[in-house]
Amino acid sequence: MFFHCVWIAATRSRWRQFEAALEDFRRAAEIVPNGSPDQAEVFIYMGRCLEKLERYDEAITYLERASEIKP
Repeated sequence: MFFHCVWIAATRSRWRQFEAALEDFRRAAEIVPNGSPDQAEVFIYMGRCLEKLERYDEAITYLERASEIKP
């Protein structure tokens, strides 16, 4: 289920459907164990989507969370 969510989210992101992609990435982040490398990757993708949506403060928050997990 995790990889399915990530695949759909990545596809939506490529289609510039950043809000929809963000929701799928959120679902993926809930599925994986906290602190896992997969969760860090999802947080990076979420940060990138938020950057594209010009929601910079939120983007920074997710990118920082990713760097705490996977420095």
